Order: sequence, then structure tokens, then C-alpha cells
Amino acid sequence: MNTKTMKLIICIAVGVAIWFSPHPIEINNNAWHLLSIFSSTILMILMQALPMGAATLSGLTCTILTKTMTFDMAFSGYKGTVPWLILIAFFIAHGIIKTGLGSRVAYRFITILGRKTIGLAYGLMLTDLILAPVIPSLTARAGGVLYPIVKSLASAFDSLPDKKTSKKIGSYLVMCVFQCTVVSASMFLTSMAANPLVAKLAEEVDATVTWMNWAIAASIPGMCCLIIIPALLFKIYPPELKETPGAIDMAKKKIGTNGAHDQR
Repeated sequence: MNTKTMKLIICIAVGVAIWFSPHPIEINNNAWHLLSIFSSTILMILMQALPMGAATLSGLTCTILTKTMTFDMAFSGYKGTVPWLILIAFFIAHGIIKTGLGSRVAYRFITILGRKTIGLAYGLMLTDLILAPVIPSLTARAGGVLYPIVKSLASAFDSLPDKKTSKKIGSYLVMCVFQCTVVSASMFLTSMAANPLVAKLAEEVDATVTWMNWAIAASIPGMCCLIIIPALLFKIYPPELKETPGAIDMAKKKIGTNGAHDQR
């Protein structure tokens, strides 16, 4: 019996134990049974017994089969337009990352702005801003698209932590990317998975939040922050290398390599 099977058995056993254990009389049977299913589902996710999607779907299925909830109640959260909007954005995000389109956008900005280190920072910021509306995960954008590019740039200029040369450009670019992605994550309804929850909570107080009015409201403060951050960090956390002409040649080579790969 492998480790995942053992984890799955443990998660199910916990749910069954809660299901049949005594509960306070103030809590009705359905509520207690829902707690047992919820606990088992969360444990599956935490222990990685099943992927998050499979664990969630298993929990929903269990609530219906045990008649803890009706079908309409179990899937009521999927009736709104926002969850489907996020789901579609995740599909698009997967395609952008898988095809390397996000990386090509970043390298294109580097060919335009990459003569100076601060230009590289603005190029990465613009890449994140363009990808934010269609990649609803800060982690996916930063870790899947921007970080590999920052790592390539840092390696190209021999700016590495293990050599104690990270302050050449690496530390500065990492700081810029981190701060800018946090801002862009708040600028669009589909730029972070938590944002739809805010829209849902707004509905409960009769406030209508759409993709467009969210973007319009966040555009001015967001753009002000994105414009200021690279310049401010350049002053208070300056890189040792101010000029980076080699970055343009590297970006052109990367674009050429990606293009040739796509044609194959």
C-alpha cells in the first residue's frame, strides 16, 4: 500500500469518526454530518491525499449521496458568473504559461527597455500588468513566468546568492517583482483567486462589483504604485550594475529560441 493510499484512508477514517461520534444536542444531524465531510475534505487537501479539485468534488459528491445537502444547495456557489469567469481565466492562464507566451511578452519588453537595470524592472512590471487580468494567480505569474526570467537575468550578470553577488541586479529585480505583483493582484477581479470573494461579499450588502468597475476604480492608485515602486527601490535598494546592455541580446536570443521551438 503506497503513501497516498494510506493518507486517503486516514482522511476518510477521520470523516467517518466525526460522522458517528456524539454531538451536542444544539447541533442537528445534517450540520454535524456536513462538518465531518468538510473536515475530511480539508484534510485530503492538507495531506495532499488527492489534488484540490478531486478532493473538493469528492466532498460535494459525498454531501449529495448522503443527502446532507441537496444538489442545488451543494452547487449553489457555481451558479454565479464570477466563479465561471475565474475558471475560464485559469484555463487561459494555463495556456499562456504552457506555450511560453508570458515569457515572450517579458523578453519583448526587455528588448525595448533593457539597456538599464531600472528598465528591466519596468519591463517585468509591465509584463505582470499585462498578464494579471488573464492569470488569476499571483503565484502563477510570479513563480511560473517572472521568476525564471529574473533568474536568467541574474545568472547572465553573475548576480547569484551563493557567490555573494546578488546585489549586482538580482536582489533589486526580485524586490521589484515581489512588490509589483502584490499591487497588480489587487487591480483586476481576475488577477487573484481571492478577489471574487470580495465581489461576493459586496453582493451581500447590495453593492455591484463587475470586472470593469473594479479595474477602473483600481487603475489610478494601482498605476501610481507600479510607476513609483521600481524608481523608489532604485534609490533605497540600488543595484550595483546600472547599465545592462547585454540583457537585450539575451532577450533577443530567447525570443528566437522560443519562436523556433513553436514552429517545430
